[in-house]
Amino acid sequence: MSNSLFLWTGISRKSEVILKDQNLQIKKNIIQDNMLEIKNVCREVYEEISNYNDKNFYYLSDFFIKSLNHNWEVKKSLHKDMTNPQIDKIIRIVNSYSKNKSGIKLLGAGGGGFIMCTGIKDPNLLKKKLLKEKILFFDTTIDMKGSIF
Repeated sequence: MSNSLFLWTGISRKSEVILKDQNLQIKKNIIQDNMLEIKNVCREVYEEISNYNDKNFYYLSDFFIKSLNHNWEVKKSLHKDMTNPQIDKIIRIVNSYSKNKSGIKLLGAGGGGFIMCTGIKDPNLLKKKLLKEKILFFDTTIDMKGSIF
């Protein structure tokens, strides 16, 4: 069983609205440092994964979760509409069922779409809560075939 889920926020939106505003902020050097921080986090994760030696899995897993959460914290600062009460509610639910030890990040431009969660200690317990709250989700697995729906 996988310890990762993708959760649907229930919100569809046009990504162009947020992205256009972010591009303006980049041109005005308002969010340059934040964008650089996200780039650095991604680079560090890439380097750690590239250096994986089959011996440090727990370190790598913990590092990935911390990096994912750091990336989300920085991403939230990129735009006032990056998150909203529905997204925050879903994240609170996940955190309450994983004792704040899972990695969580909103995918895409922000404001809706899917949330990726990984490192969930008891996925079945979380799934029951999500179903009760009418939050749609799907499991993930790793394979060599690529994305399959």
